[in-house]
Formats: sequence, C-alpha cells, structure tokens
Amino acid sequence: MRIWKIGLWVGLMGSMVVLAFVASPQARAAESTPTPEAYPDCRVLPHNTPAAAWQAQISAAARRYLAPTQADAEAVARRLAFAPYPSPSNMCGPLSLAILRAAGLVPPTVDLRRFWLFNPRLDMHVARKAFPPGKFCHTHFDQALDAFDFRKFPLQAGDLLYLYAGRYDTFEHVFVVSRVDEAGRAYAVTNLNLQPEGYYVVREVLLYDPQQPGAGQVYEWTYRPYAATIGVTGHGGFELWRPVWSAFPPAPPTPAPDDTPRRWPFHRRFPSPQ
Repeated sequence: MRIWKIGLWVGLMGSMVVLAFVASPQARAAESTPTPEAYPDCRVLPHNTPAAAWQAQISAAARRYLAPTQADAEAVARRLAFAPYPSPSNMCGPLSLAILRAAGLVPPTVDLRRFWLFNPRLDMHVARKAFPPGKFCHTHFDQALDAFDFRKFPLQAGDLLYLYAGRYDTFEHVFVVSRVDEAGRAYAVTNLNLQPEGYYVVREVLLYDPQQPGAGQVYEWTYRPYAATIGVTGHGGFELWRPVWSAFPPAPPTPAPDDTPRRWPFHRRFPSPQ
C-alpha cells in the first residue's frame, strides 16, 4: 500500500515538473522562435544576371572609393568612419558594404560599423541582415581561390566574397566584384597592401581572366612567396553572396549619398590586419 502511494506521489510530481517546463517563458520562447529562412544556392538560380544599368551603377559606386596613395586611402577610411581610429589596413568589410550601399543594393541604413572585422564564422546574423535571403543567394565554396574554375561559375558585378585563410595564410579579406567586361574578365575595387612594411591603397584590380588562367589578383593573393611580404589568403575557400536580381527593380534607384561620419560606440573586438 505504501509503495503504491509513493509511486502515485512520484508520478504527480513528475507531471507537475513537465507542466512547469512547458509553461515556462523559456519553453514558450523556444517554441515561438521561427526557423531562419534559408538562402537559395547561387549555383542553381538560372538567368540570375544583373542588367546593364545595374552593372554600370555598381562600377560607378565602386570607383567613388579609388585611392591611389596611402594618404588617399586613409582619407577613405576616415570617410567611412567604421572604427574609432579607422585604417585602410582593415577596412575591407566596411568598404565592400559601402560599395553595395552606394549602388543601391543594400539600404542606406545598413551600418558600416557592423562590417568592421566581419567574420562569417561569428557574424552570419550580420550578413543575413544586410543581405536578406529574399534578395540575395549565398554559397560556400571549399576550393582554394586559385584552384577554383571561374569559367564554370563566373563572378558577376555585385557579388560579395569573403576569403578564408588556409594553413599558413596570413589574413582574410572581403571584396565586391565591381564589374565584368565583355571578355568575361572580372574586376574589384578593394584595399591592397603594396609593400611589406604596410602601404595601403584602394585600386580596381583584375581578379581573373578566363582566357588566361593564372593571371589576376586571385592568384596573387594565393601566391605563397607573398606570405613573407604582403600576405596570402584564399586557400581556405570562400563565401559568396549574390543579389537575386528578380527581387530588384529593372532599373537601379538613385545612387545613395556619399558616406557621412557617425558617432562610434565601443566595439566588442579589436582590429587586426585585413
């Protein structure tokens, strides 16, 4: 008789614990949290190419930030105002977002400061806010940059790439494809280190030439001897975000106004060269 009473008591207590958990705010929050919308894979979207007007606007937006000297590059960094002491050595994330923002592909309210030291391993939520799945596709590639076949999957104007460092690489990098010419050659306006002691400019560089394998910046970034001088990146693969052009109007909107400095609050991370 006593054993029966003990079993009944244990059963009632267990039911109360289950009901308390189900009714708890944490449990309700877990049930009500929606599953994030998945990005479409850029490799399976047919005919997803930018119109000529969009290509021209992206190129024009990127050229706003050309800086042929270190002093000019430092002025661009100050203009972007993405950190307390902005430097052209680590402005690749804010610069890339500024180009997309100026071209009208992301809203002008998207904060460049969120892309300072951007790292998809930690900041995918930042990317999802700037590049929502309804307007952008996304694909991760494991291949090293210099081993990737750009003839099978050519880059397009408006693509944003994040290059991962592989073993023995020295930095990671973000850039936007600024234009693709009639011959299929892809270009990017990006910050570059030109000297071992650190001399940064912003240039439009040829990324690759489909007719001349091995020619272009993607092969220079992955050239091992640079590790002792200006650095190496891209052997760890890369992330790619691309506009889903059917989600954008056929003609681009009026270009966004130039960047204006903002007040800069404390940031959770310290800068490192990019």
